[in-house]
Amino acid sequence: MLSPGIFSAEWLITLYYLVILTIVIVVAKVASTFVAGRTLRGEARFLLLAPVLSISSWQQMLLLGRPDKRSLLYKGMIFLPLMVIVFLWVPTLTSEMAWWVRSYLAILPFWLLIETIQLLVELCWSQVNRSVPPISQHPLVAKSVADFWGRRWNRLFGDWLRQVCFRPLARQPILALTVTFVISGLIHELLVSLPLWLVYRVNCFGWMVGYFLLQLLAILIERQWLRQFPRLNRPFVWLVVLIPAPLILNQGTLLIFHLAILS
Repeated sequence: MLSPGIFSAEWLITLYYLVILTIVIVVAKVASTFVAGRTLRGEARFLLLAPVLSISSWQQMLLLGRPDKRSLLYKGMIFLPLMVIVFLWVPTLTSEMAWWVRSYLAILPFWLLIETIQLLVELCWSQVNRSVPPISQHPLVAKSVADFWGRRWNRLFGDWLRQVCFRPLARQPILALTVTFVISGLIHELLVSLPLWLVYRVNCFGWMVGYFLLQLLAILIERQWLRQFPRLNRPFVWLVVLIPAPLILNQGTLLIFHLAILS
């Protein structure tokens, strides 16, 4: 364990997150390479340079056209100042609120953070005239829970989960979905719950897995019963994704991303 004397607790938890994230990225890329039937030596560029986790996404990225650099700069002029405002004001303004209230208030800032990270990655790769597959693809227009997680939100991990976890088990779709969501939950436990426990000794283990099991249950429900009620699909998406948000945007997540301070 790193010495708390070197870093304050609020930065130590972020550092743990980044260290674990680096390990997860390396393991994910290696797994993607092996599942695709490739060798580590043959895919050295993917392992060392790719801003994506799935080798399938990497191959797609190499085929994408040149990004619109001017559009990226305009977006940067909007998103980066907003990020400064978020990190300066949101933690202080919400410091006296209950954690579950802070979780709901962090939904918009967290989305803004994801969009800003995407923008920075796009700006970096635009220097070599390469586009990057979007991390999130218009999540607000998701037509179902399956559509939200399968195509709209966090494609960085979503594409990897599809290649490594879902497709090898696709002949048994319920098993494939279960394995995919459990693995996703376990990865989030490593990234969030473990650093929270290491730094603050706060136990949130199981919250992340619980959230993703709820998403799995929702997909099974919408496939079994909601197909005949299409008007209910979109309200059902946001009911399922947002109502249990405190499970995933919990104390650990907010502290790691500096969207809250300990009161």
